Amino acid sequence: TDHGLKLTLENGNNICVNNYSHYLLSECASRCDKDRLKNIYIRLVSEITQMSEETIKSQML
Repeated sequence: TDHGLKLTLENGNNICVNNYSHYLLSECASRCDKDRLKNIYIRLVSEITQMSEETIKSQML
């Protein structure tokens, strides 16, 4: 998706998270914060799906 994360579940459903800093930060996030949040999402998805972080990064748009 445009500047966001698209997660596809095994059942074919998609979860799209756009502007993830909007959901976690009350004020505008700096570039460093956005990168940190992106890495947190990658680790979270890795734990939930049991996929490697490298695989998740390769699937991100």
